[in-house]
Amino acid sequence: MSNQAADLFLEIARRDLGKTEESRNRAPWIAKFWPSTSYGMEAYQKREPYCAAAVASWLNLLGRELAEKGLFRSSFGMTLKQFERWRCKSARAFDWRDWARSKGLQVLPETATAMKGDIIVFDFSHIALIEKDLGKRGFTTVEANTNVEGSREGDGCWAKTRARSLAQVIIRLPFNAQ
Repeated sequence: MSNQAADLFLEIARRDLGKTEESRNRAPWIAKFWPSTSYGMEAYQKREPYCAAAVASWLNLLGRELAEKGLFRSSFGMTLKQFERWRCKSARAFDWRDWARSKGLQVLPETATAMKGDIIVFDFSHIALIEKDLGKRGFTTVEANTNVEGSREGDGCWAKTRARSLAQVIIRLPFNAQ
């Protein structure tokens, strides 16, 4: 069975694939992430890392686009207004783990089988969306503020294959928990 919310979440993130910075942590496509966080544009001006800001923005867009399609309540079990208060607005990767626990979401170990649309927090203070679980080989992801080598302070948005051993936790959003 297809999960429309997970598919859309990845589609939203993929819109940024291949985009690169104009200078360190700066470009118009990066600036658009910050209003979805509690950090605002001040963090952009300070050239803060943006991996978690991207996930916050992608999640915010997911809510809005699901609402436009009439699929929001069935995906999240709340109203869009409740979602806006509920969703994580942090631009710090490790805060997402704590947010998920505080909301009663499934926070799974790196050994768990991931689902498309799950969020992964890495040991090296980085965050991404999971596209596919590759078993013992790890995960394919879409992630911002990385590079071809896989740095957490990279030059753009890239699809990556990450080793399972790099993961700290996997966060399962409500649309995958049903």
